[in-house]
Amino acid sequence: MRDKAEGLEVEAKRAQQRHSLLASGEKDLLDNKKFYDDVSTFRLDCVELLGVLKSLAEQTPVTTWVPSLHLNERNVTVEVVGTGAADILELWGKIPYVAGVRLASQVNKDRDGQERFRVEFQLQRGE
Repeated sequence: MRDKAEGLEVEAKRAQQRHSLLASGEKDLLDNKKFYDDVSTFRLDCVELLGVLKSLAEQTPVTTWVPSLHLNERNVTVEVVGTGAADILELWGKIPYVAGVRLASQVNKDRDGQERFRVEFQLQRGE
């Protein structure tokens, strides 16, 4: 009877060790899945952002340039120098994944007749 009890005790310890290894493996698997999901989301967001930036470049007249662009999560503020602030708002408003395009400052003309202004918009997640 004593031998049987010792045998059961050894089996219980082995089962406990296997359970511990399985639990550790499950935690590692979940951590890896979270990392993979985070990387996938980051890659999708970057591709989306690069697509928007490419569209901005294509939709911006050659007489207009962007000295700076600020990204805060999904909110974008763009400083613009050129001609035709209203045209820029209309053109950029047609870009996929861009919403709420609006003038964020007054339009000021410099000595060369160039307009200086800021535009704000939000990036929308593609479905």
